[in-house]
Amino acid sequence: MTRLLLMESGSFSTRGGGSAKDTYQLYRHLREKAGYSIDVFADFEPFEKGIEHIGLEKLLGSDYDIILMNSIRDAIVVERYVRLHGRSAKILYIDRVAAVTHYYSSPSRRLFSRVMRPAGDLAGVERHVNSITRATNAQMFKSIRDFGAKSYALSLLADMRSWLDCYVGINAEMASQAKRYFSGRTRIVYIPIAPHDQFVVRHERKSGAAIAVGRLEESQKKFSFLLKGLRRVLALHPELAGRELVRVCGTGPDSATYSAITARLGIKRNVHFMGYVPEDKLVRQYNASSFMVSTSEWEGLSHTFMEAMACGIPVLANSKNNSIISYRPVRRIVMEGRNGMVYRYGDVDDFAEKFYRLYSNPKLCAALGRRANIYVRRTFSRERMLAKYDSLLRSLGRSPPK
Repeated sequence: MTRLLLMESGSFSTRGGGSAKDTYQLYRHLREKAGYSIDVFADFEPFEKGIEHIGLEKLLGSDYDIILMNSIRDAIVVERYVRLHGRSAKILYIDRVAAVTHYYSSPSRRLFSRVMRPAGDLAGVERHVNSITRATNAQMFKSIRDFGAKSYALSLLADMRSWLDCYVGINAEMASQAKRYFSGRTRIVYIPIAPHDQFVVRHERKSGAAIAVGRLEESQKKFSFLLKGLRRVLALHPELAGRELVRVCGTGPDSATYSAITARLGIKRNVHFMGYVPEDKLVRQYNASSFMVSTSEWEGLSHTFMEAMACGIPVLANSKNNSIISYRPVRRIVMEGRNGMVYRYGDVDDFAEKFYRLYSNPKLCAALGRRANIYVRRTFSRERMLAKYDSLLRSLGRSPPK
C-alpha cells in the first residue's frame, strides 16, 4: 500500500479558499481509492469535520512513499524530513501561488531572496516574514511586507531544487517557467484546476451589476484600481450616478481602506461591499450578476474566473492576470470578444470603456456568458484533472490496485 503525506498548511486562514478546497477534494478522491494510506498535514475543518491531521513529530517520524505539497510554506518541513530520511520519498509540489512566476517577474525580489534563509518550522516562517516589517495599516509597510513574503517564498523555492522530484504548474506559463528554473533536475507537469461542482448556471434574475470576488488586500488584488476605474466610468457616463455598478464579495486586511477610498471618490452608492459570502450563496451572486470584473495583478489560474464562466457570465480580465493555458497555439483563459473582455493592465480609460460596454449591453453579456459556460465545461474538467493526478501518483509511487 502506498503511504502518502498530503500537506496544505498555507491557505486556511481565509475560511478555506479555492486552493484549499482543491487540496481537500483531491484528498477525498484519493481517500476513496483503494491502495493509499494517507496522513494529512492540514486542517480540513472548513470543509469536513473530524478529519485527523497529524503533528510535526509524527510526520518527521514516519516513512512515506510520496509527499504531496500544496503550500510552499511546507518546504521547510519537507527539508527537515529529507535530512532525516534521505530521498526515500518522492516529493511533489503543486504551485498554486505562482512562485516560479514571481521568480522571473521581479529581479529585485529574486536578489533579496538570496539573503533570506528558512527559519526551520512553520511558526518560524511567520516570525521571519514579520521581522521584515511589523504589521501596520500604512500601505507602504504592507507593500514591504508583501515583498518580503514573496522573497521568502523564493528562498524556499531555491532550496527545493535539491530534493523536489515533481513540480505541477496550474497554467501553461508556470510549467514552461519551471522547466527553465529546475533545469531538467525535476519532472515538470501541467495540470490545470477545474471549477468546483456547485458552480452552475441558475436562472436567477439579473441585477445588472458586475461582481468582483476575492480577498480584500491590495498587494495582489488591486481593488483600489477597480474603485478608481468605476469613478472614471461615472465621469464619462454621469447618468449611472445612482446605480449599483459592482457587488464586491470578500473580506481581507484592506477592507477598511477600500471603504475609505469609496467614500473619498464619492461612489458609495455604486459599490456594494458584501463581505464574506459562502459558496452556496456565491453561486447565486454570480448568476444574478451580468459579468465578473477582476483587477488583480496576477493569478495562477483563477478560481473566480472559472466560477463565473461556469455560472454563465463573462469575465472582464486584464492583460496581466489573464493566464496562459496553452502554447500550441498560445491561448489565455479569457479570449477577447469570445468569452469575455480584456483591458490593458493599469489603463483606467481602457478599463472604463470595456466595463461600460459590458454594463450597458445585457445582450452582449448574455451571449459572451453562454460561450464562456460552454468553454469552461469543455476545457476544464474535474474528472480529467483528478485522472491526471491518479496517473502522476501511480508513476511516482507503488501503484494502487485497480
